[in-house]
Amino acid sequence: MKLSPITHIALGVTLMAVTPTFAAAQDIDSELSDIFEIQDDVIATGERINPSPIANIVPDISFNAGDILALGATDIGELIDAINAEAGTDSSEPPIILLDGRPVASRRDIRKFPSEAVRQVNVLPPEASLKFSSNPDRRVLNFVLRRRFNAITTGFKAGTTTEGGGDSYEIGANYLKIRNSARISLNATLSRDTALKEAQRDIINRDEGSLFALGGNITALDGSSEIDPSLSALAGRIVTITAVPETGFGLADFAAATNNPRITDRQIFRDLAPDQDTLSLNAGYFKPIGEHLSFNASLNTDLSDSDSLRGLTSTRLTLPATNPFSPFADDIELRRYDGPLHRQTRKSDVEANLALFGDYATWRWSLEGQYNNVSEKRDIDRNLLTDDIQSRLTQGNSALNPFGTLDLIALSESDRQQDSWNLKGRVHSRLKSLASGPITGSIGFELETIDLISNAAFEGVRSETEFSRAAQEVSIEVDVPLTGAGGRRSSGRSSVRFNSAVKSVEGVGTLTSYGTGLTWNPTQKWRLQAGLDIKETAPSLSRIGDPILIDPSVRVTDFATGDAVLIESLTGGNPGLEAEKRRQLQLTASYRHSRDFRVTSRYRARKTKNDISSFPFLTPQVAESFPDRLIRDETGTLIRLDARPLNSFRADEQNIRTGLNWSKTFTPDNSNAGRSNERQSRRGRRSRNRAAPRLGLSLYHTWNLQDEVQLTEDGPVFDLLNGAALRRLGGESKHELEARISFKRKNYGGRLAIEHESGSQISTDSLSSRQTLGGDLTFDRLTTTDLRLYYDLGRRPNGRPVARDNWRNGLRLTLDVNNLTDAKQTVTNTNGLTPFGYERDALDPNGRTIIVSLRKFFSSRPQGRNGRQRGGQRRD
Repeated sequence: MKLSPITHIALGVTLMAVTPTFAAAQDIDSELSDIFEIQDDVIATGERINPSPIANIVPDISFNAGDILALGATDIGELIDAINAEAGTDSSEPPIILLDGRPVASRRDIRKFPSEAVRQVNVLPPEASLKFSSNPDRRVLNFVLRRRFNAITTGFKAGTTTEGGGDSYEIGANYLKIRNSARISLNATLSRDTALKEAQRDIINRDEGSLFALGGNITALDGSSEIDPSLSALAGRIVTITAVPETGFGLADFAAATNNPRITDRQIFRDLAPDQDTLSLNAGYFKPIGEHLSFNASLNTDLSDSDSLRGLTSTRLTLPATNPFSPFADDIELRRYDGPLHRQTRKSDVEANLALFGDYATWRWSLEGQYNNVSEKRDIDRNLLTDDIQSRLTQGNSALNPFGTLDLIALSESDRQQDSWNLKGRVHSRLKSLASGPITGSIGFELETIDLISNAAFEGVRSETEFSRAAQEVSIEVDVPLTGAGGRRSSGRSSVRFNSAVKSVEGVGTLTSYGTGLTWNPTQKWRLQAGLDIKETAPSLSRIGDPILIDPSVRVTDFATGDAVLIESLTGGNPGLEAEKRRQLQLTASYRHSRDFRVTSRYRARKTKNDISSFPFLTPQVAESFPDRLIRDETGTLIRLDARPLNSFRADEQNIRTGLNWSKTFTPDNSNAGRSNERQSRRGRRSRNRAAPRLGLSLYHTWNLQDEVQLTEDGPVFDLLNGAALRRLGGESKHELEARISFKRKNYGGRLAIEHESGSQISTDSLSSRQTLGGDLTFDRLTTTDLRLYYDLGRRPNGRPVARDNWRNGLRLTLDVNNLTDAKQTVTNTNGLTPFGYERDALDPNGRTIIVSLRKFFSSRPQGRNGRQRGGQRRD
């Protein structure tokens, strides 16, 4: 597959004023900050008020440099994935990313920053998101970078599945330089994923015994009688089926393959995963301007080109004896496959960001602008002209050879282009000082304009739609301290927050959001929080105005008949979507025994009216609620599904999520050694820490107490925890478990991540096809395990780095084994059988995947003012 021209340039310029160290950054383990021997200069300054919005927010969990190394992540993108359990929320929006307390326009700006450039990561509570947006449910991740860093990182990775197929490759290079808060970054990444076909997996072939084939087979009209006595005479036996010859279409040519039909495995022409190429280019620049102002700019571009095989189209034609191409005495039937059908998608995503940040006294402000252009083109082959072909054959059209190439494949295509402009600003400040502490608040605005133009063509009809939307939002947030930490009888620290937002959306109306929350720290180790938030959200313009397109050969189970069928799926926007309204209650309790051990438990109750979502998987409950979205032929066979987005009447959810984090560095106690010489003492501590074993544990459990949905106002309420389902993998699990163990010692380490989900069901009690389906479908519990091992060739077995001119310097080898045990979902009915379409390989075609990556890190030691390399003692 050819990769379409891709120009991805990311220019990020970040100018950040030198501000005091954030409170969230004070736990940095300085003894482990000698990563690749790049030293930071920490200059002490006089105490002053820190205007950062997160200065007084205690993180839910913090990872220092040693923790980050133990996770084995090579860049910030992998680091975010590695701490997914800690950073996860129920929000549909990604986490808010901060660099040194400043917001980052998008994750793409920093995803390829080497993890060695990060000194600390703080996972802030969801309430912190109100400091930067009007959504109270987004996580906030603050990455504290090293003050000096200069390195080029190159890498290559290759992966494959242990069952074969689905190979992947990636090559990339990154340059990052940080000096006194100014930074410049450049990145280029090229990746390729090869197709994985159905024939490469253990999936039931429903075409076995079929008379259809590429090239075609000939039978009598009833499929079993003698085709032609003259043909039988030439063959010397009764002929009931014969293959269409490759050349020559006389009676003698057909006699050469009598009773020996063509056989075609259609699974060879159907992908479980597409063939795809992706190119990403990023550039960024950030620099302080004076003491109180900083500037940031970035440019990101991602382009991808994918090609997926969607199978073959089966054509059943009657060839009259009077047709000029027929050598037979009677009418016959021709059964043939044509294709393969392709689905090609070409997408480009270009994003440019500019921002100004400023500090003045107790005030901190930001002004950010963003332009984003997304262009996507899809071409899908479809069987469209069969009736026309049959009509021409019946009429005896001499220009149409039924045994040759037929013009059966028509093109369904769409072209979508979206341009969006966004300007937002926010001001944060201390408003008034009280005995219990300062009142802080922020006010923000956001202006957005989106233009969407889409074109589509299918069934011979072309359509063009154009949507535009302008939106304006104003939001405010205030934190008021109620009590401060006083004497022995003090009730601890407590504060209350208020937030509100008003958003005007063209074509939708005025949407409001408001909420309040209470935080109480009875002791330094305990923190209790409660929050109630109500938010109205408009459907995205893409969900409203995306082009209508028909995707053929989509496999679904028709629960009304019990049959597994290949249908046409109609996708695109739904102009009838309405705004949703969500009410959420959160109660949180956290206990921090030390920096190395913390336990948090959070209860969430969420009620949503007019819930906006993609069309769910076709389950019995979905088919019952939306019968008008299912199109059947005259025999009752499902042939098409309208799978455009929808509003569910209401959805109710409750869960409790509890997690603990623990880490330990097993450093020998040599506190009395080296006190006579501070420099030797520091070198000794670093040497011991390089070799010291480090162990980390993360364990999170989610208990889903309620998950109910009412798809239509007059419809039933479906309990997704007890038999109802809106997805192919059954209902929702009552219990979910995420665990991660990481370790590091000397020059090697690893990470083991485990995810477990309890079982669920799809109930078929109310269906007439219950017996055909074999009763309810039971989904067994599933546990998957991912393993990462890494070996740092740039360090000796004692943990000390090799010489800078050694070829091994900065070289790391990593092995990833995803789904280590090759665990796959098992689905059975009451008869203990697996229905078609629910085979283990159909639900998880990849299974166990092995990825080997090699990374080379080229670092340069920071230079002093006189041009000489810095070394020796850090200034603290």
